[in-house]
Amino acid sequence: MRNIWHLLFVASLAALINVGCQNESPATAADTPFRGGLENRGVFNSKPLETLTGEKWQFRTPDWIFSSVVISGSKVYFGGASGKFYALDKKGQEIWSYQAEGPIYGTAVVHNGVAYFGTMKGLFYALDLTTRQPRWTKTLTEGVYATAIEWNGNLLFGALDSTFYCLSAADGEEVWSYEVGSKVFATPAVRDGVAYFGGTNGIFHALDLASGQPKWIMEAKEGPLPAEAILSSATIGDSLVYYGSTNGLFFAVHLDTPEVAWVFPLKEPVSASPAFQDGKVYFGGWDGFMYALSAGTGEMIWKKNTEDQVLGSPAIAGSVVYFGNRAGSVFALNGQDGAELWRFKTRFSVAATPVVDEGVVYVGSKDRRLYALH
Repeated sequence: MRNIWHLLFVASLAALINVGCQNESPATAADTPFRGGLENRGVFNSKPLETLTGEKWQFRTPDWIFSSVVISGSKVYFGGASGKFYALDKKGQEIWSYQAEGPIYGTAVVHNGVAYFGTMKGLFYALDLTTRQPRWTKTLTEGVYATAIEWNGNLLFGALDSTFYCLSAADGEEVWSYEVGSKVFATPAVRDGVAYFGGTNGIFHALDLASGQPKWIMEAKEGPLPAEAILSSATIGDSLVYYGSTNGLFFAVHLDTPEVAWVFPLKEPVSASPAFQDGKVYFGGWDGFMYALSAGTGEMIWKKNTEDQVLGSPAIAGSVVYFGNRAGSVFALNGQDGAELWRFKTRFSVAATPVVDEGVVYVGSKDRRLYALH
C-alpha cells in the first residue's frame, strides 16, 4: 500500500465560515472567510481579475506559505510556516507580526477583532488584533493543520490528535470534542447545524453541532488507488456535499444520509478542496487537470491541463476560477468553458488557495512570498 504519510507530505496543502443556509452568499471583503463561507464554496464577492497586469506587490517571508490571507477592512492577515502571523496594509507593507510557537499552515478566522488559528506544535491561538497578544491559548497533544471556523460563538476544527473540537471563542474552554478515529487535515463545511468532514482513514462524518455526536458516518470507499485519506475539505452545493480522496475518487454525497449520489473516478489522488457555483463543481487533481463537472450528475463539462499537480483549491470571482499548481503557476480560467485567461509564474509550488478582493488576487507560495496580482 502506498505510504499515506508520504502522500500527506507531498500534498502540502492548506486546503484546509456566518451560519450556513440553503443558498449561501459569496464572501464579502470584510473579514473574508476561508473558502468564502461556512459551506466552503470558494466564491468571493469581488470583481474578477480577468486581465493580468502583473504584480501589484510581493511580500517576502522566512518560510513557505500554505495559508490563505484574510482581508479585514484595510488589512491583510496571514500566517506562515515560520510561525509568524502577519498584518499588512493593502500596499504590502508590514504593520506588525506576532511570533507563534510552531508553523502556521491553516488560514486564520478573523472575528470581532480576534484572529483564531492553530499551529503544528499543538497550540491554538486567539490573537487580539489590537493588543497583538493572545487573549488565550489552548494546548493540544498534536498539531493543527486545518483551518478553524467560527459558528455561533464557538470555534470548530479537527486536529492531528484525531479529535474534532468545539471551543468557546470567548475563552477557549472546550464545549465538546468528538473522537474521529484518524487525523483531520480538512476544514468542515457547515449547513443547518451539521458539520461535514473526512479523516485520513477515508471515513466521512456528518456531525451534529448541538450535541457533538454524528448524524451519520460513511465508511471509506474503495477506489482505483490504495490510499484512502480525505485531505480535501468538503463543499456544500444545493443538495449535495462534495469532496475528493487520495484513492482517486471524487464524491457527491447526499446531505441527510450517507448515500453517494455519484462518483467521478481519476487516475491520481485528489487532495484539494472543490468550489461550487451555478450548478458546477470545480476541483483539481494530482493528474494536473482542473475539472468542471455538473454538480447534479457528475458529468464532465470541461477539463484543463495545467501540466503539473493541482495541490491547491480553486477560488471564484465573477465567473473566473483561480488556483495554483505544483510547478508554481497561478491560473485564471473562464469558469464556463475552461479557457485560460492568464497565468502567473512564481518561483516554487503554490498550494495555497487564492483570495480575491476588489479585483486583486492574493496568493502565497512555497517560494516564501505573498503575491498581490492585479
